[in-house]
Amino acid sequence: MYKINLPLRVQLSKNTYFSINLNTYRNAHYQVLNKAKIVFKEIIATQLEPIPYITSCKLTYILYPKTKHLQDISNICSIADKFFCDAMTEIGKWEDDNYTVIKEVIYKFGSIDKDNPRVEVIIELEENPMQIKLVEKEIVDAIKYYVTNNVGLNVPSNFEFNVNLVATRGSSGITAEIDLNNIQKESKTSEEYTVDEYNPAVKITKSEEVEETVEEKIKSEQNTERKSLFGNLKHPTND
Repeated sequence: MYKINLPLRVQLSKNTYFSINLNTYRNAHYQVLNKAKIVFKEIIATQLEPIPYITSCKLTYILYPKTKHLQDISNICSIADKFFCDAMTEIGKWEDDNYTVIKEVIYKFGSIDKDNPRVEVIIELEENPMQIKLVEKEIVDAIKYYVTNNVGLNVPSNFEFNVNLVATRGSSGITAEIDLNNIQKESKTSEEYTVDEYNPAVKITKSEEVEETVEEKIKSEQNTERKSLFGNLKHPTND
């Protein structure tokens, strides 16, 4: 917050003064107005030096007149406001004095001050909210961390996250669809087996079963009597 004291009148020449009020402002020649603004800025220049560059603020003008004479607050504060904002713009304390920078303006009565009549302007800076920008990968990583550490879901090490960000309509905004996929490959037994009918405790693999079948076939062929091609023929006899 910054407080700046603004004069109620400025001296243009040895015997000429410009009163900071609406009546004087609208009746003055533009050259007189330009000179009054220059002098006004010179008077308050040193007070403006500590003020940083402003992006958003609220201005409150408080009138401290010299006498008890009833005065129109806005009649004085509106022109003080005009001169002050123009000076701030000219020296580069903000981009412009429009509503995107000055969010609120208030005119108030303070008290009678015979020794130091003035308009006091209070500048209240509005802090910009902290902004954090995340790319898609960072969002996905944050979701994984949240699900693992905050939701209480005990995810096995052999599972992986598949996060899909989906833009939706309405208040839901962007939603996240999370799939957990088992990445551990199931080990498949290459050997199929059968149970020995004579000894159920013994398991015979398919390959062993095949070998055994071939072996038995060979033995069977060896034990089988070979029949002669001419086995059914009788020996010839001589009559």
